Amino acid sequence: MFFERILLASRNWLDKSISPAKEMISYIQNEGKLRDAQIEAIKVYLYLKMECGSKPLHELFSEGKFQGDLDLESQPLTQQARILLESDSSARMLYELSLELENNRPFFPGLRERILENPESINAKEFFRKVFYNLDYADYLFSLPMGAGKTFLMASFIYIDLYFSELEPENPVWARNFLILIPSGLKSSIVPSLRSIEDFDPTWVLPNPTASNLRKKVQFEMLDESKSTKKSNRTDNPNVAKILSHQPFEDLSGLVMVVNAEKVILDKVRDITLPLRQTEDEAEKQANELRHLIGAIPRKLLMIDEVHHATDSDIRLRQVVSGWQKEKKNPDDSLKESAVVGVLGFSGTPYLPTAERITIADEWVVQTKEISNMVYYYPLVDGIGNYLKKPTIGVSNENDPLSIIRRGIEDFNAKYKDIVYKDGTIPKIAIYCGKIDRLEEEIYPYLVGTLKIPASEILRFHKGNKKHKLDADAELDFRSLDYAHSKKRYILLVQVGKEGWNCRSLTGVILSNSGDCPMNMVLQTSCRCLREVNAAKDETAIIWLNAENAAVLDRQLNMQQKTSIEEINQRINPSLIPKRESISRLEHLYLPKLKFFQLQVRFDTVQTEELPNPRSHLETLLKNLDSQPYKNTAVVSTRVLGSQNVSKEILQFTGEEAADWEEWTYRLVQGSCGSLHYKTLLQEEKILKSIFAMITREKEGELYYNGLYNLTRIDSAIRTCFYNKRDLKVTEETISKEVDLLLAGRLKPIFESPGLFPDSIEQEAILDLDREKSTIAEEISALEALREKLKKEGKTTSQIQRQVAPNPDYSSAVHSKDRTLHYLPYNFQQSNFEKEFLVEALGLSHLQDLEFYYNGEKYLTEFRVDCYERQTVSSRWKKVGLYTPDFLVLKREKGEIHKVLIVETKGSGFAEQSTFIKRRNFVENEFLRLNNEKFGYERFSYLYLSDDATMDDNLGKLTTKAKEFFATNV
Repeated sequence: MFFERILLASRNWLDKSISPAKEMISYIQNEGKLRDAQIEAIKVYLYLKMECGSKPLHELFSEGKFQGDLDLESQPLTQQARILLESDSSARMLYELSLELENNRPFFPGLRERILENPESINAKEFFRKVFYNLDYADYLFSLPMGAGKTFLMASFIYIDLYFSELEPENPVWARNFLILIPSGLKSSIVPSLRSIEDFDPTWVLPNPTASNLRKKVQFEMLDESKSTKKSNRTDNPNVAKILSHQPFEDLSGLVMVVNAEKVILDKVRDITLPLRQTEDEAEKQANELRHLIGAIPRKLLMIDEVHHATDSDIRLRQVVSGWQKEKKNPDDSLKESAVVGVLGFSGTPYLPTAERITIADEWVVQTKEISNMVYYYPLVDGIGNYLKKPTIGVSNENDPLSIIRRGIEDFNAKYKDIVYKDGTIPKIAIYCGKIDRLEEEIYPYLVGTLKIPASEILRFHKGNKKHKLDADAELDFRSLDYAHSKKRYILLVQVGKEGWNCRSLTGVILSNSGDCPMNMVLQTSCRCLREVNAAKDETAIIWLNAENAAVLDRQLNMQQKTSIEEINQRINPSLIPKRESISRLEHLYLPKLKFFQLQVRFDTVQTEELPNPRSHLETLLKNLDSQPYKNTAVVSTRVLGSQNVSKEILQFTGEEAADWEEWTYRLVQGSCGSLHYKTLLQEEKILKSIFAMITREKEGELYYNGLYNLTRIDSAIRTCFYNKRDLKVTEETISKEVDLLLAGRLKPIFESPGLFPDSIEQEAILDLDREKSTIAEEISALEALREKLKKEGKTTSQIQRQVAPNPDYSSAVHSKDRTLHYLPYNFQQSNFEKEFLVEALGLSHLQDLEFYYNGEKYLTEFRVDCYERQTVSSRWKKVGLYTPDFLVLKREKGEIHKVLIVETKGSGFAEQSTFIKRRNFVENEFLRLNNEKFGYERFSYLYLSDDATMDDNLGKLTTKAKEFFATNV
């Protein structure tokens, strides 16, 4: 939401601007070397630098820099609110943002109402400061998807800043030196691609001779060498030596450093073996000499690649930047730490896994999943066919990973086996294997043995384990995949190639099993094959997934890219993926509501004592702070050589984490999960400040937490002082429910696929019959004639089915239409087993008197059972979730549902899930017992079927169960 305002403002500015930005953008566009995503990002960058002075985002929003043309006179405002919004630019900006919508819902629900009801209660400037992480320097995030060219965008920013720093040497917004930070876990995959910054041609953004002159000044340093000894000093730390070689620093310009992010974060614990005579500043420099030297480099711009990895709590980069900003001056220090020009982050996934909570107006909270400091965003789907290959995403419902791999390889061979790209490389497919043993003992033998793939075309690449060592040439082969001499086609990977892997000739990806890659990286891993080789508009790719990985990918696409698997497939071949209307048949079937009884367990927290006296407890805590478990002690010993004299000192302070009273108290409240209010906490401000004084220490005018105290335990103890004792009261009751088997209002068009039942032709036939235009016999005859016609023409029943597979003759759908299909069509895309079972069951002559409905779409049915598990120790119920039965077999009496057989069909992999086992146990035992007792007869029964058994066995179990339960001549 914030970035959209910034993008609009930058476009308006550039249209009106007479600054050098317009001339530069015109040159870049005429050169035609950069992609539209990169050029648009540069426009935003120049706007934030030139027009906005590279200010922190909270300042820019508070100043109303991105206000629109909203007419306040047209708004339904109170007089109090109108006066405030007209006089306070930050409040006006916040009100405009409160009107922003996402998916037709307010981005910040309730914010507009809060402003209207009590405008004085919201401090808009404080809101913007919190939402942009309380930073007092420029921190901008550019979000471009994989393949958009983030590396060359970094290089463009470097040359742009160098150019303007020479043109305007006194302007502090332009950087002269640059630090590229890489999260340590991605070092091996990202560093090789970042080295391409050295190869960037600056004439793409600047004309000669300016570009050539700047390129001569640029010096690259890869600070990726390990220390040669444990205790670093300037002679045996090669990274420090590299930096020192660029002295003097005062006039340094054009240095580009690439470093592991963890090499510049603050040390968590000071090495207590340091000589006691060292000053704090000397100890700090020795503890992290590299960080100290980098801090001395003047006018530096930080760039953080894959910034979503660098926001972990243990990588406190912002604290380091804040330290560099303060320009420490020490009489004994010949180096002066200079300010940071700003921080630029780059990420293709700019959304948080869980919503970030921002407290404003006392206890009122707003939430956002969007990384707030994002200033530019380019969606993945816009890159497809532009600079990304056009993928087809195949989803397999098979439970056998090897079968999915076989389908993926067959698809790959059919489409790409004979292709050679213009640069001489051949297409490749990556098969992610999850574990080394699985790669070496299962997948590789399957490819070589069953699929008869030559071993010379297969690359096995992993880090090795005790049983399986990495081939000597494997890493070289992996690094050489994008060269014409590489003949490897099938790339088997474990824990590599998920992110930052730049292989343009990679054309396919297979994720056949859960765990093939981390769940939070399915999107990044799947997209590895999308980088264009020559021209994306003419290049395609394939992605094959099992059902579980497909579901994860769909969620991540929706959350991070606002798209879906269906939309991507539709975008590539829209004519091949038509949509079909979903239609309710409740009225035709006269399907009544289903009545049943539900166990309902209510858990209430009951206060068992009066509110305790927090002051008394806090005073006790204060007295005990210097003892275990709240504080650790550290003894430092020294020994004089040649003597028995030993001296011991108690270390009183250690730690480099900056302390702040407001931040600490806010953390106390936030950690209480809503049970402790800020006003309540501050009633004991005096004693809390005494505690805060004990756990902190001032150093060089700044406060730091004392690492010898267990801060987590102390925070927890403080919150406990404000809690009153509670007990859990459990109330059990049985409630009567009457539910719809279809929520017709939730039906929506669905993309055509082989997983739908019935097919589109049969659906029309059923609807014709429902309208009484013909008899079943006539419709069946017409249907068979149409199928014969299509068969002679070499066609299948729909365009998508022509692409995937012929559709078998499911005439049972039409024959059985008056005892099934309460809506059209049923969607079995996630389970071919369920679809096959329904088709076969409807054809059983012994079950023709029973109705058979699919109930597995949990958002379309109200028949879902709340399930509980009896705790062994306390005998209390514990909720284990909602259970949605797959199928319901019904028998009516006098128009009402009289008997219900719940049929559960499960794949073998899902059947072993602990949550499913608990829910199944509850339904088979408690739910059936409760309902059959309440109704006075055996109203419900349960049948579990697994795809481990043959279909004939499962149909036999169904027939036997139906005979027993319905007690008819079935």
